Amino acid sequence: MAFSGNKIPDPRMVTTGMDGRVFFSYGEYKSLLFAECSSFKATATVNTETFQFLNNFWQYGAVTGGSLEITLEEIVISSDFSKAIFDSFGEKRPPYIDFEGVISRRGIEEERVYYKNCIVSGNFDLQNIVPGQILRRSWTFIANGEPDFKTVMNSNAI
Repeated sequence: MAFSGNKIPDPRMVTTGMDGRVFFSYGEYKSLLFAECSSFKATATVNTETFQFLNNFWQYGAVTGGSLEITLEEIVISSDFSKAIFDSFGEKRPPYIDFEGVISRRGIEEERVYYKNCIVSGNFDLQNIVPGQILRRSWTFIANGEPDFKTVMNSNAI
């Protein structure tokens, strides 16, 4: 693993949201650009449990598991994505969706992470209509597996 160390990072190499893309795969559709996606976030959670031995002041912690949650917001242009999810509910099978998050740095390198077998979780918007505003749908997914880093950005390019 490389870190920039004492070297001052080059601010021209900072990445922004415009440098990111999201792709999804579902059923017969493979690596489609999710152009309607206006925000994408993958959050890892590490579950721990604390314990304390008798006659001991200190508490200790142990990792008991982890999870990965994906949240995204879709600008409503079509109903294709939500219809595909609801069609699978009608067939009494969960919709497993693969996501691929990509961050590109000025054509030099990119970070590409795969999130496999994601399922819809919690509440999500079907229709969220507010006069004078762009219509959006918010989604939350749980990834059934750890993230797969296919490529990473490193400090050597800085």
